[in-house]
Amino acid sequence: MRRIERIYCEILQKIIKHNKRVFTQKKLAEECNISIGTVNYALKPLHQMGIIEKKQRNFKTLNPKKLLLYWASIRNLNSDITYSTYSSKNIREIENS
Repeated sequence: MRRIERIYCEILQKIIKHNKRVFTQKKLAEECNISIGTVNYALKPLHQMGIIEKKQRNFKTLNPKKLLLYWASIRNLNSDITYSTYSSKNIREIENS
């Protein structure tokens, strides 16, 4: 997972688990162990699409569903695969075992 995707994941987790919608760039950078510049870079397209509203000290998530859809559209799932294998058995045989 790229650093930008990590930020989106962190925002969505906070919204889903804690119903938190207001964030600071500094706090996100500390939680994800990345620079504030990277957080700012990740938030720029979200602000342009109207997903977040930037304020002087923080930002507010307006549309988490739109954020999830945007994250899904840029995500590369092939890079997240850590192990892949092949079996010559039939699918039913594999599921039965």
